[in-house]
Amino acid sequence: MKKGILIKRKSDGKKLEIKLVDLHSDKSVSELHQIYKLLEVSLIDVVEYKGMSIYVDDEGLLKDDPKLTMHIKDRNQCLFGNLLILGSVNDEGETMGITKDDATAFCDSKIFVHPKTERELIAW
Repeated sequence: MKKGILIKRKSDGKKLEIKLVDLHSDKSVSELHQIYKLLEVSLIDVVEYKGMSIYVDDEGLLKDDPKLTMHIKDRNQCLFGNLLILGSVNDEGETMGITKDDATAFCDSKIFVHPKTERELIAW
């Protein structure tokens, strides 16, 4: 079982919900389909950062009301919509689960409230 960090908007659209989730090794549902279901999206993209894989809604900016979720400061990169953070990729090309060190690195990020939209966002 792999662990990941899921970041989604709460129903109010302003606050973020951040929780640890499990991807099951159940062969009846592919890992990719589990990721789509967790993110509640139909297309994904993957961003590599600090040795981790960040799965993001590929259509996050195309929504009627796009919501900035994460700003990666040293790349000046903005990620919109729901996110799933998993670990690094092994030699076989498989994405691993998040480790304690990965979780610690993520905990260095800060949650801010955007002054105009009053929505929470993560600056990492």
